[in-house]
Amino acid sequence: MSAPCPVLGFVVAIALQPATAGADALVADFLHLLERNGLTIAAGGARAPEYRVHREGGQATHADRELVRDWSRRWTHAATVTIGDITDLEST
Repeated sequence: MSAPCPVLGFVVAIALQPATAGADALVADFLHLLERNGLTIAAGGARAPEYRVHREGGQATHADRELVRDWSRRWTHAATVTIGDITDLEST
């Protein structure tokens, strides 16, 4: 019997700036970015909103983290986005 494959991905935490308008637009843009690039999320975690980003049936890569990092630079006026390291999401 073999062990299940790890689900490699990373955690993205989005902390909105005080009095930020357009939070819905930010989240919609984030979800659209993931969808366009074959990524998916599971919400949840110790902080909200926190998203566990991975590929359905595959593994997220460093290039995927950089994609999200580049996206987050467009939203620095509205939120602080923290992107975690690649890890096995099943063990976190």
